[in-house]
Amino acid sequence: MRIVTMTTDTTRLEAALENAMQVVSELTRIIAAARVPNIVLAPVGEAPPVARSKLDGVTALEIGALVVAGKVKNLPKDRGGILKRATDEGWRFELRSGRGGKTKVFKLPAKYIV
Repeated sequence: MRIVTMTTDTTRLEAALENAMQVVSELTRIIAAARVPNIVLAPVGEAPPVARSKLDGVTALEIGALVVAGKVKNLPKDRGGILKRATDEGWRFELRSGRGGKTKVFKLPAKYIV
């Protein structure tokens, strides 16, 4: 049996937190300097903030996150369901190449936006 002890070394925790905050700050600066519009830093577990006018470049996974967050309505939450709905209704999309292959990026119809 292995016994694990927890220490409350706040100095190391504070240093790690400070380092993480510096990394996020630097990434934010780099993204802003590069003017990359599709990268949004959001806390884990939250959907990225998307303005209504910018919903014409979203993937099926991003649409699912927006459904869970309540920013879009009457759509399935899973990728497969969203792709099926998009195909059935003839949503406009473009193929974008990236790591792992190509993905469909949709123009979300206005009737689904809350």
